[in-house]
Amino acid sequence: MSLYTEYLEQIETRKEQGLHPKPIEDAELVEELIAQINDLQHEHRAGSLDFLIYNTLPGTTSAAGVKAHPMSESAKRGREIFFTEKGNCTACHVGANLADEKYHNIGVGMDKEDHDIGRHAISKDIVDMGAFKTPTIRNVALTAPYMHDGSVATLEEVVEWYDKGGHPSKHLSTKIKPLNLNDTEEADLVEFMKACTGPTPVVETSRLPADA
Repeated sequence: MSLYTEYLEQIETRKEQGLHPKPIEDAELVEELIAQINDLQHEHRAGSLDFLIYNTLPGTTSAAGVKAHPMSESAKRGREIFFTEKGNCTACHVGANLADEKYHNIGVGMDKEDHDIGRHAISKDIVDMGAFKTPTIRNVALTAPYMHDGSVATLEEVVEWYDKGGHPSKHLSTKIKPLNLNDTEEADLVEFMKACTGPTPVVETSRLPADA
């Protein structure tokens, strides 16, 4: 039986006794929670995330120590690449939302004769030809496929696209250039982006406008 399963059983037992869940102070349980959170397909991912955020004791417990450093070593290396010129990611992915809210042509689809003209359709400015809005990196692991046309299936392929400098085009953003990352660095960058996954707010559909 896993530590997580034991903790769930303990919660149920305490509930029958009219008690709240016992705070988590065991580092091994927190490590198990983090492993389940990092597995995007894990059946207990959402519950693990809630327990890590709300049930883990702060302070000097062993659990708090693990919680304070939840990212893998690979993700930490990827973070360094992301926020430095090596990855050049912050040329567009900046701010609290990790997106500059601007429009850029990164070369996607520009090899087609009838390519999507992007923001140019609205602005009529030639600099916006084939340009699309920068998406957030937050929860990006949950939003495949990628690019404006859904032409890239995985984050690994996204990193490869940027690593080669996009697709040559006279409208290509000056921010796009070859990165020359090695395989390990590419994998680390992907791990950092996966680490940017968190809980998403529940959308109350009853409050949305009715279809016209």
